[in-house]
Amino acid sequence: MKKLSGEDKEWLSGEIAQQLEARIDEFRPHGWRKLVKALREIGPIAASISIVLILVGMVITLGIFATNRVTQEAEFRGKTDSRLTAVEGRLKDIDTHLKQIDANLLSLQTSFAANKPTEKTSIVEAKDALATAQRNSIQLPPDIVAQSGKKFIDAASQTPTAWDAALRFLDYRSFLNEPYSPDLKTKFTPVPGSQITAAFYVKGEGPITVNLSWPNELVPIAQAAIYQPISGLPQPPPIAVLSQTEGHPFVLVQTVGETGKIILDGMHLKNVILRGVHIKFDGQPLILENVYFVNCTFEFADNPKTRTLATAILTLAPAITFTV
Repeated sequence: MKKLSGEDKEWLSGEIAQQLEARIDEFRPHGWRKLVKALREIGPIAASISIVLILVGMVITLGIFATNRVTQEAEFRGKTDSRLTAVEGRLKDIDTHLKQIDANLLSLQTSFAANKPTEKTSIVEAKDALATAQRNSIQLPPDIVAQSGKKFIDAASQTPTAWDAALRFLDYRSFLNEPYSPDLKTKFTPVPGSQITAAFYVKGEGPITVNLSWPNELVPIAQAAIYQPISGLPQPPPIAVLSQTEGHPFVLVQTVGETGKIILDGMHLKNVILRGVHIKFDGQPLILENVYFVNCTFEFADNPKTRTLATAILTLAPAITFTV
């Protein structure tokens, strides 16, 4: 067998390589197949990038939506608050107008009743009007209260039942005194127990516990509060005569949930606030100097002296200066 020369071997190797390359090339993609293959190869990477971009887009979209929602809700709350404030203001205005209407109607009822103070129906209507006004915190004009109350006071000398209506006018007048009470403008503190009996004597009747308080300031004794029996009348022990140059400008007298009464007969009160107490007066000597009756109830005997004090309480309020 003839052996191949070196040149033949080289040719043959090249031919075989060329044929193999041709056969392999048949399996390689060309044209659109090549593009499809490329896309298949980069598809997973592109898909991953697309997912990331989609997620980023969703986050941005949600952020914009949330921001818009918060802004819209804030605007809604702001508008709602403004509308509610406006509604509340209108309701307050309506309530004020309604109270004014009630005050006008009750004032008319009181005035009409006072025109016939000796009649039973007038007495009932006056008392009902005053009770309704006080229960609903309705302020009737003080001059109408004074004028109407005075008519019932005058009628009591002939019609005893009119006196009860007259006293209800005193109750209501003391209700009107509330805004003018000095203890609303200055802080009051309890009077030390050791100084109560030495400085003040509050005359009472029945079961009663009295609380006293005063401002934490001192004034010359001539301007200080007084709550003592009238000088020259019998002095109940343990009242002591103090030699002092200063005192407190006011004393506030209150009672604690009992049925007792504060007695005015035979007393000298100066710069005193009687708050929420039941007052009894029979017409004995009495000196009042700058005395406030605030939310009190009154039990007066029916006689000329008590009628005079009742008139003073109606006409001189809120601070009463009176001597009988």
